[in-house]
Amino acid sequence: MKHVIGRSFNYVSVIGTGRVRVTRPVKIHREVVADALVGAFRRDGYAGASVRDLAAATGLRSASLYHRFPAKSDMAIAAVQRAGEDFAAQVVVPLTNEDRPADRLAASAEGLRRFYAGGDLSCLLAVLALSDAPPAVEAEIAALLQAWRDALAATLSRFGMVDPVAEAEDRIAAIHGALVVRQGGLGARAFARAAARMAMPR
Repeated sequence: MKHVIGRSFNYVSVIGTGRVRVTRPVKIHREVVADALVGAFRRDGYAGASVRDLAAATGLRSASLYHRFPAKSDMAIAAVQRAGEDFAAQVVVPLTNEDRPADRLAASAEGLRRFYAGGDLSCLLAVLALSDAPPAVEAEIAALLQAWRDALAATLSRFGMVDPVAEAEDRIAAIHGALVVRQGGLGARAFARAAARMAMPR
């Protein structure tokens, strides 16, 4: 069952009576709100997204949004956690299953392509990190990246690499660099190469 985290009401004035009629409330579920926050922060960054913008994106009034998330940083953390759930399912979990190591890498690389739409989607983590996100948000981002690095390094270690952690960090950096290049208008080839490297045992 989805969790309801707020409601949005439509208010209709009854002309000549001075009364206001509240129409049927629209339930807004947690996943829907979190997805809307992801989209807003990905588009505008932390500094560029006002609470009014975030409220408009979620369909909640500002007061209702603040009731659920007392600070803008809490909204950003919710966005990172929501994106992190999807990212973990598509990219990190495949690295931890019981398949052959080479198959794990291939599945994770394919998950990256899906998650970033072949490089067409900007990286929420990078956008937030580069737009004055507060320390609490940066800590959430760091935890997600570390989980990815550790899972990738553990799989790469199965191929006898001297320093699988360094290799994992290099591959992750290549992905994020390629996403920046893609958003800068230089095409998707860099992302395609970085994703292909993710699938390589060496």
